[in-house]
Amino acid sequence: MTSLEWALAGAFSAAAALGLVAYKLARGRLVVVTIQGLSMLPTYKPGDRVLVRRGGRPGRGQIIVVERPERSNDFRGGQAAEFEILLSGAASPKWLIKRVAGVPGDHVPEGGIVPPGKLILLGDNPAVSLDSRQLGFFSSERVLGTVWRRF
Repeated sequence: MTSLEWALAGAFSAAAALGLVAYKLARGRLVVVTIQGLSMLPTYKPGDRVLVRRGGRPGRGQIIVVERPERSNDFRGGQAAEFEILLSGAASPKWLIKRVAGVPGDHVPEGGIVPPGKLILLGDNPAVSLDSRQLGFFSSERVLGTVWRRF
């Protein structure tokens, strides 16, 4: 192949990939999410934008977007409900971005296992993250999707 043919093939491949992303965005399979807050530092900072792929089963280590729970489902029997009330307010986001730390069947450090349909989610910045350390298990039914890539 000549250099012109290679360049055209590369341009065609890039256009096809861009077309696929546009198609999935239009079909609602991909969602653009803008990061707010500091809970995922240093991985993501406020203002970063990510593409989230809807559906699928989240795996340990993946970063997901999940609906913020309305109340605690604390597996430790601690003071999570009070902590949540202190952090909640009119400006609280409806969606959270977290890393999957436990899936159904995994052992919980305080004893027991992660029940079916539940996840343990943690922020990468524990000093400011509202996650399973305060709220306990998250429902896997409330997962919007898995972060596919930053752009």
